[in-house]
Amino acid sequence: MSLALNIVDLAVEAAEKENGGRLSGIEIEVGALSGVMVDSLEFCLEAAARTTKAEGATFSIVSKAACGKCTDCGIDFAATSFYQHCPGCNGIGVQITGGRDLKVTAITIEEESPDV
Repeated sequence: MSLALNIVDLAVEAAEKENGGRLSGIEIEVGALSGVMVDSLEFCLEAAARTTKAEGATFSIVSKAACGKCTDCGIDFAATSFYQHCPGCNGIGVQITGGRDLKVTAITIEEESPDV
């Protein structure tokens, strides 16, 4: 829940800095090895957005594949675990180079309509 609260707070803060109205969309990129359960995040985002400028916003969660690089033979490959051997040389000198993070990649802010 704390991840969802932080994401909503970040988006609402960005909207306020832009003097914008409510948020209509938030796009989030979740790495395959980030440890984040996407279903749980979706549920928590809806709950965290209640009574904020993000209430009713569309949350778009994009999964990003993990990738690794072998420090022994140098090949790049799709990673499935932090503890895998290189698929090229079967070496253990593997470095995860992507797919560990969670990022807010886009925020859609509606213009605040002036009071008439």
